[in-house]
Amino acid sequence: MKKNTHFLCVALVFFTFFGGLQGCETEINGLNEEKGIYSIYGYLDLKKDTNFVRIKNLNTPLTATSSDSIDAKVTLKNLANGNTSVLKDSVVEFDGVKTHNFMTTEDLQPDTEYQVKVQRSDGRSLSATASTPYLANRELKPSNPVCEGPTELVFEPVRDKFALDLKISFLYEGQRYWVNANNRLEEKGDGVVASFWFENIVKAPFSPELVFCNELSSDIFTIQYYHYGPDLFKDNVSDSINIPGGAGRFGAFYKESFTVQVDTARSKK
Repeated sequence: MKKNTHFLCVALVFFTFFGGLQGCETEINGLNEEKGIYSIYGYLDLKKDTNFVRIKNLNTPLTATSSDSIDAKVTLKNLANGNTSVLKDSVVEFDGVKTHNFMTTEDLQPDTEYQVKVQRSDGRSLSATASTPYLANRELKPSNPVCEGPTELVFEPVRDKFALDLKISFLYEGQRYWVNANNRLEEKGDGVVASFWFENIVKAPFSPELVFCNELSSDIFTIQYYHYGPDLFKDNVSDSINIPGGAGRFGAFYKESFTVQVDTARSKK
């Protein structure tokens, strides 16, 4: 996948996964329903105590009247230390469609490769691997920023700038505005630096009109970011006998947000 389509794909992938778990979509486009074994969809969140991996038998349609059982043993293996756990199945029904969401309470480690394996009773299997991201430290420079002045937000360690999805928000006339700040990310050493002026963040949604920092409803800004594992968008699903149609998406990430008080008084020109 080309890097310039990365964040479009982020939106599509997260819509597919989170929409799938919460809305239980009735079909997964692009899969060969006749030749496949299973599909695997799941995103391991380092910050959550419980994660779910959705498993679908591609040869058995799930409806409200179908059996709650699935011929699948699902395991999660830490490839660094070999620890393996069996995931517990939970069936969720939404709008007449059942999905099998396998639960893990594994204490996930940063910068670690994990493998999900789905094995049928006849021995056929499907597996997917994913690497968790580093757990990056962050530092705001200066720690007490002014709106009309340069600010740097340093993340370290981070593999590359495409591993981050950064947004900054503020309140104006009682409404919250979010500004994507990915175009301000640059790789530096073992990390990534976002360089910006809060003043420019405030102006971004209103161009060509001008809104100034001292007109904001609050001097508190919220910074939110996703940190993705390196193989979130790679084809990392394979089956034991190379049957086409077994497909899905498996990856790892975490989400963080924090607030910062910014001096929003206009400087004298």
